[in-house]
Amino acid sequence: PILGSPIYWGLQWVSRLGLFTYVFFLAHEYVHTHPLTHSGQKSLPDTPAMAAPESVHDAETASAAVSAAAAIREATTSRLGDAPDEEVLKAVGAELSVLRAAGEKALAEQAAVLLPLAEALLKNGSLEEALSAAGEAERISRALHDAGGEAAALKVVAEAERRSGRLEAALTATCARAVALGAAGEGQGQLIACRHTEAHLLMGLGRPEEALEIAEEALQLARAAQDVEQQAASLRVLAQAHLLQCEYRHGVPDKALPLVQEALALYQQLQHARGQALTLHTTAQVLLTLQGPEEALSPFQEALALFRQLVTQSELRELAKDNEARVLNSIACTHIVAKELKDGFEALGLALMIFRDIEDAHGEACSWHAAAVACLMPQGGNCEAISQMADAHARDDEDEASLVPVGQPRQVSQRPRLGDPAEKWATWAFERALKQFQDSGDQIGEIAARHSLAGLLVTAGDLEEGVLLERQAVTLCRKMPAAPPRLFAATSLGLSRALLMLGRIGDSRMAAAEALRVLVAFGDHSLCSTARHALLDVHVCADDLVSALGVAADECGACKAIGDVKGEATALRALASIRLLDGEFEQAQRLAQESRHRAKDAKDLDLEAAALRKLADIHLAMEEPSQAVEFVNQIRVLYKQAGETKREAAALLYLADMEQPEQAAGVAREARDISRSSGDFKGEVAALYALSSIAVGQEDFAGALEAVQEARAVGQTAGDKLLEADALRTISNVHLLAKDQGKAEAAVCELRSLCQKVGDVKGEVSALQALSDLHRGSKKREMAIQALEEMRELCQKSGDCKLEAAALHALSDLRVSMDEPEEAARAAYEAGVLQKKAGDARGEAHALLKAARLQAAKAVEGDAATEGVVRTSMEALALFERVGDQRGAVDALRTAAAAHFAAGAPDEAVAACDRSLAHLDLLGDRAAKAEIFHWAADMLAEKGSPDLYIAAAEKAVALHREAESRPGRLGLALLTLAKARQSASSARAEGDVKAAASTQEARGRTRQVLEAATESAALLVRAAPEDVDPALCGEAFQLTAQAHLLEGDSGGALCAARLAAAAHSAAQNSLGMGRALLLLGRAHLLRRQRGDARRAAQAALESFRWCRGDGSVEDVKQAKELLAAC
Repeated sequence: PILGSPIYWGLQWVSRLGLFTYVFFLAHEYVHTHPLTHSGQKSLPDTPAMAAPESVHDAETASAAVSAAAAIREATTSRLGDAPDEEVLKAVGAELSVLRAAGEKALAEQAAVLLPLAEALLKNGSLEEALSAAGEAERISRALHDAGGEAAALKVVAEAERRSGRLEAALTATCARAVALGAAGEGQGQLIACRHTEAHLLMGLGRPEEALEIAEEALQLARAAQDVEQQAASLRVLAQAHLLQCEYRHGVPDKALPLVQEALALYQQLQHARGQALTLHTTAQVLLTLQGPEEALSPFQEALALFRQLVTQSELRELAKDNEARVLNSIACTHIVAKELKDGFEALGLALMIFRDIEDAHGEACSWHAAAVACLMPQGGNCEAISQMADAHARDDEDEASLVPVGQPRQVSQRPRLGDPAEKWATWAFERALKQFQDSGDQIGEIAARHSLAGLLVTAGDLEEGVLLERQAVTLCRKMPAAPPRLFAATSLGLSRALLMLGRIGDSRMAAAEALRVLVAFGDHSLCSTARHALLDVHVCADDLVSALGVAADECGACKAIGDVKGEATALRALASIRLLDGEFEQAQRLAQESRHRAKDAKDLDLEAAALRKLADIHLAMEEPSQAVEFVNQIRVLYKQAGETKREAAALLYLADMEQPEQAAGVAREARDISRSSGDFKGEVAALYALSSIAVGQEDFAGALEAVQEARAVGQTAGDKLLEADALRTISNVHLLAKDQGKAEAAVCELRSLCQKVGDVKGEVSALQALSDLHRGSKKREMAIQALEEMRELCQKSGDCKLEAAALHALSDLRVSMDEPEEAARAAYEAGVLQKKAGDARGEAHALLKAARLQAAKAVEGDAATEGVVRTSMEALALFERVGDQRGAVDALRTAAAAHFAAGAPDEAVAACDRSLAHLDLLGDRAAKAEIFHWAADMLAEKGSPDLYIAAAEKAVALHREAESRPGRLGLALLTLAKARQSASSARAEGDVKAAASTQEARGRTRQVLEAATESAALLVRAAPEDVDPALCGEAFQLTAQAHLLEGDSGGALCAARLAAAAHSAAQNSLGMGRALLLLGRAHLLRRQRGDARRAAQAALESFRWCRGDGSVEDVKQAKELLAAC
């Protein structure tokens, strides 16, 4: 295989390197499954295919015809030679047309011409014409009962089908050929070789168990025939089947090693150079999987040396060159795994030269894919190496035209989010590999390239494009008859990760669950753990702690069952995190301690430190900082004893965050000194920033500046411009905190100058943004606008549409602060146009939504004024739905609903709220479903019919109950419902109580108000203080008191009014307290307690004097009426 063993180098080597897991999915049996393509294919003049002839019953006639045809076949083969030109092919085709015209008497002569013609066409790469000619020869041979001729024709058919990518058809033809060989009584050698081809085709179809059976049968035949060469070949095929079986049924290919060793010994005994080379290649693949790159490199190099010797033999030159290139690819990837990138790139360059020479697009694709992965590794010089490869191995005219002189910049990628040159070159190489995999019909290679490119784009922040590529890769995996489980799972997990970053939690959960199902069936524990932790992250992000606990418990049980102590420690820590999120501190503490013990058993410092840090987090949440500090100190001691200075310094910085400022500064200095002595300049800078933060907290701005200036000096000494730029940003921020606007602006200008010198466009854009913010803060709005205009011009010159859009968004925000909504909306809309141009559908949607909200801010109430808001919101909605952003869709619908409310169209507004429920269902956010109708009910309180108001409030309450919302949220929804019912009631508490309670209908409405208000008050009283304003508790008690009064229940009214007064007093709400006291006075009056009623009315009047609310005049009037009644 091109990139190593079919086990894809072993997952353990991937995880050690931290490379993309998808690199290794390219490896598969290329030589047996890949359809070759050739430019310059030749074809014959169109001739109609002859119908299958009837069987010739006269055996003697048939035998004579076959014998006579032998001479014709020999002569035709001689004429065609090794490389027939166009004229010879046309001449033979013309002769064939004459023979066809002679009818059935010339059948044998036709077959004699057809078969060598088909072989020549196959050699020329004219696959369909070769298939047609060989098919006709096979039908004629069968009619003549010529089993040998039939087998020879079927061999060409099978090869043509294989090269065309139709492996099932190739397998059918190969099986038929085996039957024909048996009937012909040919030697066992051909039959065994046919079985080898059958096994290879089965491996290409992802059926390794069947391939193993066929290879075993071939080995038995070879041993029975005492054919040593075929025995060796059978052993090699059997080893390859064992390797591939481990890709579909997890295991270690330990059975493969003795097989290839025996095969190699037999080939050496025969002095069979090509067999030795092929077997050494397979041996290296097995060793790479079992023992790693160090053991595999030597046999790879031996195989390469043998193939290079074979290139000198003319009859094997092309095949040997192909094998040489594949071995070079394997050697390159082995060097890449071992982080020997210089040697890896050198081998890839040589392989590319050969692949281009023999016009093998698939081989080139594998090489470019490997080069892209190597380019992303942290060692230096990668961009230069891949650039040299690109210039030396351009394939088509367009690429040739794009080559530029040495030293001139090459536009390798126009993707806006890619800033790092290595990322740009890797993207260029991945895209090139993807196209060549598609051209060569290699689905596994195409899936791997899509997955690779998606992972890079997601890392760079281009989430929408990453999701699209990952989804395409997953779809291709599903369509394959037997996709390798690791490849399928890797693409599904990549899709889940990208969707989670986009906030599409429901889709992310489904993708992670699918990956887990595939891996559980596959049986790889380590990959199952990866999938479970991915699914766990999704559940936690969805706030679904019950499901998260279930997944973490499954992971813990699986690790315990196989004795994976490290995995168990990690799973226990995850369980502790979930319990901590749920507020179950004691259980969290117990689980974290268990995790620590398992980490100690595994003798893993990092796992033990992670458990200690989790214990510190738990004690911080329990408001026990001293114990948290003790656990962090233990982390520090742990790393100090192990001599891990970088981690020790990091632990000290974590400790500094917990200590009091005086102690924290000393701890941060200690971390700085440790990093400085160990030569870790990044750690030193981090400690200096910590010192700066501590100084700022104490308003010691001079000390903060001193620390940051020192950090800048470290960056300058290390030659790290990024560190220096970060320091200048921080210096500007410190000056701003010290209220020294001039120095802050000077630091930002210096930052811009530095970015200009090093050609950092993004840094310069960031500096202009900061400068605009500074001008805006100092009310220099025209200068702020000028800075943003410069920023936009810079983005236009760089051709970065997304950066230009960001500048327009900043300009829009500035216009909002200047109370210029029309200009702000225009800038937001222009940003959306740019994001559309950049292919950023999500960004375009957010820009449109922003424009819609700004339009709404300046709209005058009425249909015409709000029509544009609704239209723009619906445009944004369509885009959000297209990219699957459910949260954005809800926001767009809510904006549209608000516009409908403003236009006096409550029915349309409620319909928009109803439509948002489907999107919230996909998010799994039941609480948000309730909140959207709670908001709608509040809007309907002023606009809309009472029936709509009550219906929206009732729906909000029902959805909160379904979501099992916190007491405070449900209590507020019930309060809104009580208000809605009260507003719909024809009776008013201020009127004649007895008259209001006289009708049956009024009693029913009052009872409904009382039920909702009473439950609301009970829930709000026991709600968390941060969830509810005490004044709202007072409102709930007020409504309860009013309903009791309407029912004539003076006792209930007294109790509720007192509680309302107490709640409003706690909230320092004079108006609410006065109204509660007014209700209290009415309750006393109803009980004929005139003295108490008078005192309550007087207290109410006193409260109303303190407030200046709109309702205070009417309230004072009612209080005076109550005094008069007393």
